[in-house]
Amino acid sequence: MESPLSDFNIKLRRLRHYCGYTQNDLADFLNVTQPAYQKMERRAEPPRTKRLQQIAEFYEVAMADLLFEPFEALISKAKKSSAQPSIERAWHQ
Repeated sequence: MESPLSDFNIKLRRLRHYCGYTQNDLADFLNVTQPAYQKMERRAEPPRTKRLQQIAEFYEVAMADLLFEPFEALISKAKKSSAQPSIERAWHQ
């Protein structure tokens, strides 16, 4: 049976795109470089707990929601940028 976290990196990238943020936006908030944040989106497993808490704080969602909610449910809860793209763009990223 596949873990619900197996595609976390894809969900993280899609969430960022859907909410209208850049990798630099997240990197700045997390106080890491853009390449360091990019690695988080490329890894198969979620970041460590401290980073997960910070990412959840950025999007103003519970860490459990970030980890376990399906993408479609998560986007209704997540904080969006004022320059939010369409859901169609998020699906195709």
